[in-house]
Amino acid sequence: MDWVMTPILSIALMTAFMKNLTKAMTQLSLVPVIYSTLILNSCVY
Repeated sequence: MDWVMTPILSIALMTAFMKNLTKAMTQLSLVPVIYSTLILNSCVY
């Protein structure tokens, strides 16, 4: 039973890790965009 559960658990962990990774990557890619818009707004006003 152990040899059946271990791959399933590892796959589940990997999918959860990848989901968190993609979420973190999108948030990180949003940061420069927000900063640039803030800088542009401060330059305009």
